[in-house]
Amino acid sequence: MDELAPEERHLIYRVVLLGSDASADGVSRSDTIVVAKAGGGMLAVLRDTLVQIPGVGEDKINAAFAAGGPDLTVETLENLGELPIGNNVVAHFDGVEDIVNAMGGITLEVEHSIEVGIEGQPISISAGRQTLGGRRRSPPSATGAALRRT
Repeated sequence: MDELAPEERHLIYRVVLLGSDASADGVSRSDTIVVAKAGGGMLAVLRDTLVQIPGVGEDKINAAFAAGGPDLTVETLENLGELPIGNNVVAHFDGVEDIVNAMGGITLEVEHSIEVGIEGQPISISAGRQTLGGRRRSPPSATGAALRRT
């Protein structure tokens, strides 16, 4: 596909996918920021990327969500990339469980067994093909994953 001239860039449909780390106190930053383009192509923006946020000044890109929600985040990204975006989708922690379960889980290959402790809870993942299903664990602001062998 040929490159579009600058005056034609508005013809490409782009959307920002935002993962919100919403907590009980209502303060929320976007911990995942991905710009996706129709027809293929995705760009993950590191949440600690320093940018100029309109009306705020220089800060990390994820602070745009806290200061003005998805609209300010999109505006900040449009200024950063000098490309129109205009659209966004926000997935909150609560929604991740539903999304993962609706997809039937996420299957992955684990090369070596994993034994870790997270927030005082032992987590054990066996080597081999595993399917992660959405599951919530306390505290409410955290997410976890239920494992089932496939």
